[in-house]
Amino acid sequence: MRELLEKKGLLIAVGVIFLVAIAIVVVWFAKGHRETEVVAVEGSYEATPIESLPPEKPPEPESCTVIRSNPSQSAILDTWNGILKSEGDKSGPLNRLLSEGPGVFLDLSEKVGEISFQNESPCAPIYSTLSKKISSAGDPVLEIDKTGRTIGKWQIPFESEVVGIRGGDLFVKVQLQEFCTDCYTKGTCEQKTMLLKVGDKGDLSFLAAAENASQLTFQDCPKNIESKSEFNLCLTLPDDSQKKERWLVVQGPCT
Repeated sequence: MRELLEKKGLLIAVGVIFLVAIAIVVVWFAKGHRETEVVAVEGSYEATPIESLPPEKPPEPESCTVIRSNPSQSAILDTWNGILKSEGDKSGPLNRLLSEGPGVFLDLSEKVGEISFQNESPCAPIYSTLSKKISSAGDPVLEIDKTGRTIGKWQIPFESEVVGIRGGDLFVKVQLQEFCTDCYTKGTCEQKTMLLKVGDKGDLSFLAAAENASQLTFQDCPKNIESKSEFNLCLTLPDDSQKKERWLVVQGPCT
């Protein structure tokens, strides 16, 4: 009887050890094999970890649905997108939008036109908005003398690059993009870099060919300049029309 009990106890112990071993294997398998999704690759199948899959394309702005439901606004977008996708010189059609149409989409701090798209920015709200001129909603550019006194002012689109100056006109590079098409899901949105002339009264016009970029030189900013922005950058640019170098205070990129 005693021998029978000993054998029974031994069998129970072996069974417990076997169950523990199975549990260890299950835990190891769960840790070593992450949740996967089956992806078809040339007729075969391989398991790819979900966190390794490429991120989804960002959706188009929610405002596109509202704008596309408005026939006149939808027509404005179709005209804009058509110009950006067209071949050859785009300055003529863009200038007609400025002079005869609703304006062009530029990145400003306010919703100036009837259609605006808000952009992500770490520093302040920025809107791609229809504009015919820039009066106060852009990035400020100051002209100063060597003592730091302000002698001229302009407003330019955000994140644009000053490349030249002539008389009362600044020349800046701006990037234009299409809106509210299937390019959001395809990741093929059209973007064009254009040269924009900005007058000291805010008047705008696009140039047919790239302006020869002047050789700018960064300088130490005088201490008493009018702008107290932490993004101030001071530079000099030659002005062929006045046969001299001119000092400007521009805003560096917001990071």
